[in-house]
Amino acid sequence: MECAAIFGDQAECLAGSDTSLRDYYADCLTSVCDDVISALEPMDKYIREHCVPWLERSCDSDANCTDSIQAECFKGKCLCTLGYYYSNGQDVCVDNCPESDQQAEFLTYPGIYLNDHGYSENIFGDDGQHVDNLVDCLAACAADARCIVAEFAIMVKKCARIPVSSLADPNIYIIQHLNYSLYQRRCK
Repeated sequence: MECAAIFGDQAECLAGSDTSLRDYYADCLTSVCDDVISALEPMDKYIREHCVPWLERSCDSDANCTDSIQAECFKGKCLCTLGYYYSNGQDVCVDNCPESDQQAEFLTYPGIYLNDHGYSENIFGDDGQHVDNLVDCLAACAADARCIVAEFAIMVKKCARIPVSSLADPNIYIIQHLNYSLYQRRCK
């Protein structure tokens, strides 16, 4: 909204040299803006909860993530419960994704990895060296049909692929660790 619409002819004072008038109108404008923002907050909340895609939407509890069964609030974002695939086409979390439907896209779960379950394989590049960056790690996982989950350790620059989700084996469990992030494939 322009100053003239709020203050009429007095809007010119905002640009004038009289600092006391300019400060007065600036305070008034701030007050008007605060009132408008306060009036819009309920609408903003409604839009955020009902019009913004639910996946990766900000949340503070699982109650904010009810758009899909098996969705949860994970570290402030709505995600599929770990082990479930996000289905791009259905916009829901699914427990199974045929290999032909697995996408080269991933959901990110920061600060966790899966226990030493015996499935993990270090990923090596064409040069026989460990893949040491996230981009190459995810690309290597995406190129390998067996790779369902990728783990990347930032500090030690270690990439591992896991051919099963945490749902597939009851012995797999989550370990919290700031150095790691886990990446679960998406589904068609």
